[in-house]
Amino acid sequence: MSTTSDSSVSFSQTDTRSDEMHSTIEQWIDELVAGVDDAQASEEFQEWLDVQSRFHDYSYRNTLLIKRQYPEATKVAGYRTWQEEFDRHVQEGESAIWIWAPIITKQCPECGNSRSYHESSDCNDQTPRKLPYSTPSALRASVLEGRALMWTPGNQSSAIGW
Repeated sequence: MSTTSDSSVSFSQTDTRSDEMHSTIEQWIDELVAGVDDAQASEEFQEWLDVQSRFHDYSYRNTLLIKRQYPEATKVAGYRTWQEEFDRHVQEGESAIWIWAPIITKQCPECGNSRSYHESSDCNDQTPRKLPYSTPSALRASVLEGRALMWTPGNQSSAIGW
């Protein structure tokens, strides 16, 4: 087996080709396993797993955004959710966490126009569709004051709601 400069291999020897192919695959798998083991043992990966466990209801992109903005955040929700459902209020001077949220609306699948545009037309299909994303703010529990939060085993979700 010959190796080129870009780490590709060439199995040019007919009599040893099969053995070389097997050993090359085994060697590559061993290297991959070692790389995965190193990654799993890293502190950064362990932090990522911790964030994912706290925000499992969020997309991986939103968990990245939350971790990058406030790594210590444990629970996040929108302003109104904190006010209306938990009687919690933002402490003065605190800032929000910015995440992505899909905009879901009813629109015509043929032309993409809104329902109001079609009020005088024949188009009847108003199937809900995801549109581009908005960037709503979310607030972490630690920047709020008010009624104490009671987390029960059935209410452990970090994605409290919108």
